[in-house]
Amino acid sequence: MLSTIARYSLRSLLLFSCLAVADIAFCQQDDILSRIYGMGVHAYFGGDYRQAHERLTTTIESGNRDPRAYYFRGLTYQKLGRPEQAKQDFAKAADIEVQDGNLADPVSRALMRIQGPTRLELENYRTEARRKINKRHGEMDQDRFTPRGKERQSPEPVLEPEKTTPEKTAPKEPAPDFPPPEEPPVDTGTDEPEKPKDEPEDPFKEDETDEPEKPEDNSEDNPFG
Repeated sequence: MLSTIARYSLRSLLLFSCLAVADIAFCQQDDILSRIYGMGVHAYFGGDYRQAHERLTTTIESGNRDPRAYYFRGLTYQKLGRPEQAKQDFAKAADIEVQDGNLADPVSRALMRIQGPTRLELENYRTEARRKINKRHGEMDQDRFTPRGKERQSPEPVLEPEKTTPEKTAPKEPAPDFPPPEEPPVDTGTDEPEKPKDEPEDPFKEDETDEPEKPEDNSEDNPFG
C-alpha cells in the first residue's frame, strides 16, 4: 500500500516538474522572441531594413502571434519595395489584433511613431478588420436566436413605385393673328357735305377778275380827232 502511494507521488512529482520546466522553457522562449522582435523594430527605425526583415521574420516563423511583428514586417516590406507582401502582412496583423480585444492599446502604442499616409493605411486595415468581425458576430447572434428548422430569411426588398413618364403632346399651333375689326363710324345726326380739299394755286393762271384797263377817251381834247 505504501509503495503504491509512493509510486503515485513520484509520478505526480515528475509530472509537476515537467510542467514547471515546460512553463519555464515557454517563458524563456517567449522572452527571447520578444527580444528578437525588439531588435527588428530597432533595426527598422535605424534604417537597416534587411536586418529588420530578418529579425521580424524569425519572430513570426517561431510561432509568435504578436500582430506588431506583422505590422512592422509589412512596413519593412514597403521600404524594400515589396508592396504586395506588405499588404498581406497588414491584413494578417489586423486579423490577429481583432481576435483578441486586449491588443488594440499595445498595437496603438507600438505604431505611435508611424504617422502620415502610412499610418492612415494601417488604420484602414484595422478598421476593416473590426468591421468584418462585428459583422461575423452579428450573423452568429442572429443564427443563435433563429428557431431550429427555419432558415434565416433575408429581408424582403422594398419595392419602389413604378415611374410613369408623362405622355408627350404635340405643341398647339398658335392662332392666326387677324387685324382687329374696324369700328363703324359714329352717326352724329348731322350730315354735312365734305368740304372740298383746297387745290394748289396755279401761278401761271390769269386772274379772270382783272379786266384790262380801257384807254381814256380824250377825243374832246384832241383837236385833230
